[in-house]
Amino acid sequence: MIIKKLKVDDKTFPFDPQKTLITSKVNSVGKTSLLRMLLYSLGYKIPSTKGLNFNKMYFITEININKIDYEFFRHNDNLKINNITNKSSDVFSVKAQQIEILSILYTTDSLEILKNILGTHYFDQEKGWTLLNRGLVIGKIRFNIEELLTGFNSKELADTNNHLKNLIKEKNDYLKIKPLLELNRGFDPSTVTDRDIDIDVLHDRLRSNNIEIRKTKNRISQYKQVKNDNQHFIDLIDNLAIRIKTKTGIQVIKKNDIVGFNENQELILAQISRLNRYLNQLNDIKFNLNKKINSSMSLVKLDSQLDHFKASIHNLNITPESIELIVKDYNYEINHTKEQIKKSLYNLKVTEKIFFRVKKYASILGVEDMLDNNTTFLLTDNLKRYSGAKLHLLVFAYRLALLKEIQNTTGECIPLVIDSPMAGELDEDNLSKMFQLLNTEFSNNQIIIASIFDINKITPINKIITLDKGVLK
Repeated sequence: MIIKKLKVDDKTFPFDPQKTLITSKVNSVGKTSLLRMLLYSLGYKIPSTKGLNFNKMYFITEININKIDYEFFRHNDNLKINNITNKSSDVFSVKAQQIEILSILYTTDSLEILKNILGTHYFDQEKGWTLLNRGLVIGKIRFNIEELLTGFNSKELADTNNHLKNLIKEKNDYLKIKPLLELNRGFDPSTVTDRDIDIDVLHDRLRSNNIEIRKTKNRISQYKQVKNDNQHFIDLIDNLAIRIKTKTGIQVIKKNDIVGFNENQELILAQISRLNRYLNQLNDIKFNLNKKINSSMSLVKLDSQLDHFKASIHNLNITPESIELIVKDYNYEINHTKEQIKKSLYNLKVTEKIFFRVKKYASILGVEDMLDNNTTFLLTDNLKRYSGAKLHLLVFAYRLALLKEIQNTTGECIPLVIDSPMAGELDEDNLSKMFQLLNTEFSNNQIIIASIFDINKITPINKIITLDKGVLK
């Protein structure tokens, strides 16, 4: 994949197929904004930066994916993708169809990979350098190592993962019920008055009456249609001048020759008249019911409907304490299922492959000593032991190792988007190691960097975009 250029409103930013540096002499002039606009233009739900509203802007991105040229047109929630090579186009809603958009962008239909792939090739200046295996990439976009590893072996773990999702959903449903039960403590169902019940009866009668009104109107319409069709038929006979042979000779049939036509039409009119009288009665009933309901509602206390709702809850025969026991059982089953998934992930061939790749990359960056000696490191929860420049480098090695596996799976190189690589305690020597890793292991990847530091001192840059007065000025 190669991002060729991005157009934001009337301003165009071309990118080099190899390395592009977005830089400035001072901070806060739009370097981060430009990177986020780029991701936003490709269909991601990226939050706007200060002073800008991405939803009001128009974006056009020219991109080559798997040797096919595309144009992505985005404005607010709408994204149109033109396949320039095959001369076709599709329009998507980002909110409703983001996964479909990402499947075109990344050439895979694995849901687990698509949901986590951004965390492997985008390093955000705020969260990107401390995000190891779980957490936020940017905005509300999350990264989860268990889910991503499942994506590499989705068939083997699909049933277990679906079971886990169902357990979590059911548990959450019970937790939503508990506050309602707490609200109901000490409630006496006998406090629900007959007036509350009468109102419900009136509403039921009104609903039934409205259904009968609709049915009656439909029957009237049907009779009117039959009457009109009959008249059309009789007029047609007159116009056609149909001739028949009789004992006395040839005779032309006229509408007056049709026996019983007028009587039949009168019967239909009688039915219509009867139904109209019935409809008037129904409308009178509707009027009176609405009048009674409005009168009753004006006399009902404001809290009476809440009491009626509490009475319904009371009839469930379930307590907050029983909910706590149910949730406890769910927690046990959820934790047990998670452990099953972890054990399965530890034993996957792809997990072992990624672990040794992390070790290789960590060795290039000089932080191999921070790794545990087995694949359990990939799923570690003990992140407090990592900090500073070493965490920065470990995160870089870890997520690049995952990106390499995704590229091996899809067969497509994915652009690396790196914001502020010298954030935190990182020095020039560490930055040099990072680009040594990129130049060695990701030489075919497009790399787009935003930094105030002159990266040219570390590695050759093919194109430089300098922002002095702001990203759109």
